[in-house]
Amino acid sequence: MVDDVFDDRELWVEGEPRGMVAKSGGAPSVDVADPWLVARAGFLRGLKKPTAHQSALLALLDAPARTPTQEKALALLVRNERAAERVQKLAARLRKDQSEAGEWLESTRKEARKARNRRLILQGLLFDWIGLDTLDRTEMAGLLAEAAETVTPEHRARWRLKGQRLLDQKERAL
Repeated sequence: MVDDVFDDRELWVEGEPRGMVAKSGGAPSVDVADPWLVARAGFLRGLKKPTAHQSALLALLDAPARTPTQEKALALLVRNERAAERVQKLAARLRKDQSEAGEWLESTRKEARKARNRRLILQGLLFDWIGLDTLDRTEMAGLLAEAAETVTPEHRARWRLKGQRLLDQKERAL
């Protein structure tokens, strides 16, 4: 994707930038009939506030005759405008990618929040089923802390069997 924005091969024809023609004196001349340049000039003329470089580019394009210095300046301004257009495309792509990344991050956070809420609801339901909903927060916290401190593999195996039996009974009752 980024390659199509950075692909300068289309800008070069036979060793010269596209839209440029080597003059006999060796200084590049701008091909004012270049389709990109014609389209870009039309775009620039439609701008309410073109930059100083863009205004100079349009003035040099409209000049009936140009000196070699003006030809060089025009060639540089055309290259600058091509680069500015590529930067605009990259900036637009960056904004799009950042937006997509933000959407992905938000959906990931939303999924994680959903999973956490589901887990908490199921844990709360277990407390209700077992009858621990009658304990206050501090008693429940103390009970769980004590269980966590004294847990052994044997306890876990016994709890797992007892818990499975309880869940089976609740499912049959529903």
